[in-house]
Amino acid sequence: MIAWPFSSLTCAFPRPMVSAIAVAGLLLAVTLLWPPVAQAATTADRFRAASARLVEAAEAASAAGRTDDARLRYEQALVADPRSVSALVGLGRLNATAGQGEAALRLFDRALALNPVNVTVLAAKVEAQMTLRDLDGAHATLDRLDTLCARLDDNCGRLAPMRRALDAARAATASGGG
Repeated sequence: MIAWPFSSLTCAFPRPMVSAIAVAGLLLAVTLLWPPVAQAATTADRFRAASARLVEAAEAASAAGRTDDARLRYEQALVADPRSVSALVGLGRLNATAGQGEAALRLFDRALALNPVNVTVLAAKVEAQMTLRDLDGAHATLDRLDTLCARLDDNCGRLAPMRRALDAARAATASGGG
């Protein structure tokens, strides 16, 4: 016969309640014995929050025309949270504006690896590809964006102007003007 370990408690509490108390005690003991696990989640949350604040500061700096400050803040945000899609996109846009299209595309591809259905990233990637005159790549990315917008039931208002710009660039290339 198996002895009930909490037999002294059964007179005061019914058996199911004693089991619940035992489980709660076990959970408390694990939490107290393993604080690094709980602390790690808190630390990760702190880094993500710091990254989000840095992205906000970078966006404000960029809007004010302080691109060097914006670049620094985006880079700091990526140190705090390498998975920050907002920081990757922001830094990618700065690179694209500075004529560093290849670096911008690498950042956009990293962002898409983290979030493959991000309309903003896909749109930014199309713009960078067009700047680099990668019209086939821009066409493929724009088709992907179009499919995504249809699936999201979103008209993605920027698609029509992007498609017109892409068609104009293709026409200019075909006629030898680009």
